[in-house]
Amino acid sequence: MTVTISVDCRMVRANAAAVVAMCAARGVEVTGVTKCCCGEPALARAMLSGGITMLGDSRVESVRRLCEAGVDCEVWLLRSPAIGEVDDVVRLTQVSLNFLELEDRRTTDPLDVLHSAPPLASSLPV
Repeated sequence: MTVTISVDCRMVRANAAAVVAMCAARGVEVTGVTKCCCGEPALARAMLSGGITMLGDSRVESVRRLCEAGVDCEVWLLRSPAIGEVDDVVRLTQVSLNFLELEDRRTTDPLDVLHSAPPLASSLPV
């Protein structure tokens, strides 16, 4: 069985523009996420034409698809890469979000580790 999803790229562009405008008014930059569409270049371009300046995806294959299609912007990998993906991630992305591995999950409360970690970014006004 083949599933087909139809998306109106004009609406994606309009929605991206609305979100970018709301966030910009508060000093926040927006990263468009192509995770739900496997890095579909047409949707990525629609987001970019709406003012998005960065794209993110959780799959290296989707990031590769964006790059091979000539989508030109900062690209983020939204998860830690597998060891075998590291070279591609370094070559294809500008940012990779790497998550903390707990050394002993049985005795360490993840909230204790997160609370003791240094802040990743300063607070933004809302």
